[in-house]
Amino acid sequence: MTQTNPDPRKSLPSSQPGRRRSANPGDKFGRLTAIQAAGTRRGHTMWCFACECGTEKVLHLSKVVAGTTVSCGCYHRERLAARPLVNLAGVRFGRLVAIAWIPPARSGTKGRWRCECDCGNEHLVPSDHLRRRKEPVRSCGCIRAEILARNVGNPAAAARARHQAKRRLRIREDVFTGQDERQIFAAQRGRCAAPNCRARLTAYHRDHIQPLSKGGPHNRRNIQLLCPICNIRKNSQDPLQWTRKMGPLL
Repeated sequence: MTQTNPDPRKSLPSSQPGRRRSANPGDKFGRLTAIQAAGTRRGHTMWCFACECGTEKVLHLSKVVAGTTVSCGCYHRERLAARPLVNLAGVRFGRLVAIAWIPPARSGTKGRWRCECDCGNEHLVPSDHLRRRKEPVRSCGCIRAEILARNVGNPAAAARARHQAKRRLRIREDVFTGQDERQIFAAQRGRCAAPNCRARLTAYHRDHIQPLSKGGPHNRRNIQLLCPICNIRKNSQDPLQWTRKMGPLL
């Protein structure tokens, strides 16, 4: 009987890989084949390796020879794909009913289940958050709003809690990445976006142009970078109202 997915860590070239600290072109480490040295990075020796899947990647030499890194990442992805996925479609968890599985968008992240709450909202939840024993997710946030309404006895507080739950849901569904933030910083040329300020952004806050409390989305088009003082002054004001207070745009 043949082994379909052998562990590449068992094919390391040294019986004691932890003691080996060097490599030569052509040496094989798991699925990786050493090509050439690629300098240093933060004091660590880097080498370029070719993986059996055809990918070339620059990796830490010490991690490769120690057996910590055995591929370009394809072995880890194969192991994840081989794991049995528990089908939770149609299963109820409190007020949530699992509808569809959403695979991870990139390596290192978790896939999530799109769930429908009894209150009508949709909620994206990792499967382990639904099945964990301690504090599992059981609603989109409406249970917390009802508890606050019962304990406080204040309809306004209950309305705020429901609004915050919808706001958290909107932030999770919209997308804003670190690359977007760097592009916004470059577009603003490293200066505050507030009218009549234009201070250099040695430290800055991410500000929603149309505040989330007023229905603004959490995406690149609705985010600007402000210096901390301007962001505190703006708070949750409407952008037109805040602009009139600050003065005309430059």
